[in-house]
Amino acid sequence: MQKKFFLLCESDIFYSCDGVLWKHMDFADGGITVRKTEMARLTQLGGSFIELGNAVQQLELEQPQPEEEMAQQLYSKVYQQVCAFCHKKTWCWEEEQGYTVDALTAACNVLEDQGLGGETTFSTKFQGRCHRTGVLEVALFNQIENYQQQRSRYCRLEENRENIAQELIQLGEQMQLMRQSNNEDSHPQRLLVGYASSKKELVSGDSWGAQDLQDGRMVQILCDGMGSGELAMQQSKLAVQLLQTLLSGGLSMRLSLNIINTVLSFQYGGVRFSTMDIALWNLNSNKIELYKYGAAPSFVKNRKQVTAYHGDSLPVGILPRVEATQLEHEISAGDLLIMMSDGLYELHDEGFQWEKIIGCLPTTNPQLAAEYLLAIATSRQRSQQKRNKALYPDENLHRDDMTVVVSCLL
Repeated sequence: MQKKFFLLCESDIFYSCDGVLWKHMDFADGGITVRKTEMARLTQLGGSFIELGNAVQQLELEQPQPEEEMAQQLYSKVYQQVCAFCHKKTWCWEEEQGYTVDALTAACNVLEDQGLGGETTFSTKFQGRCHRTGVLEVALFNQIENYQQQRSRYCRLEENRENIAQELIQLGEQMQLMRQSNNEDSHPQRLLVGYASSKKELVSGDSWGAQDLQDGRMVQILCDGMGSGELAMQQSKLAVQLLQTLLSGGLSMRLSLNIINTVLSFQYGGVRFSTMDIALWNLNSNKIELYKYGAAPSFVKNRKQVTAYHGDSLPVGILPRVEATQLEHEISAGDLLIMMSDGLYELHDEGFQWEKIIGCLPTTNPQLAAEYLLAIATSRQRSQQKRNKALYPDENLHRDDMTVVVSCLL
């Protein structure tokens, strides 16, 4: 079990004092001053992003082969694979070429609709002429699949190109619109954060982080990479760090999430994806905006009840464009926000009632609460393992990485 009580960022945004994670915003000078030269550079940089986005839009991708050329190439490859050494090749491909091409075209239409193993691909007449229709059918189907994959790759690249271009343009426009923010609050606020995790392999595929956005808001992120181990860790860590960087740079949450989804989708091609659970704290209004990409439910516990927040969005990176489920909660001092990865929440499917367990937490200290929840989950797994040992002697206790993050606004 890994534990950490304080979140210490390299940028020294968070400050630790007397066992509490402090976040201090001082607006005595009217806010953070941005020099005119820096603002001019920011505007110029925004213009560069807009130009880059327009250039990406105008990029010409290599077009897939026209259907006529594809058909000719398909027939040529099938001839080389199946017919080149047949004693009937001259008759089929020279004397009866028109009939042969028509028969292959009809067979291609059947294979595209039915696939292999469907209805009869070739006519009875053609089967009487050719004694290798089985091999011919497989060769045709393989060539059709290759062409369809080529078309699919082109469509994905075209969609990703347009997404990247639009996000570069939006990024440039937002950078040009950035202005000095003003906030009148001058009192320090504290966000206490604790977490506990248990890994399935040498490294955990779960990553988490928190960042002060320097405008009265703080973001808290929990990301669960697909699977477990090093690759899952790299994927989830990339998503967390990228979101922190983009939000810290002043980008909106929506644009930042679109960029992350595009990057992950483009990098992994939809084969690997991540769940993301994001809480955007507004420390001035005491509201939390929750953004969920295929993530497990989050829980808010106050003195009276436990509220669960569910999302129905797909994981980030699975498609070129995915919208997050967005929720909002008004929080009071002393309330707890609990975020957990799928590996922990999945015990719910085995009768584990998280709402009741969270409602009976014996502490309001976030770190102790995180350790308590993880300890209950691992204890439950050990009990199940003992009961199932006779049936499943090689069952792994850690079926998935488990991480829980608990935070409290004081």
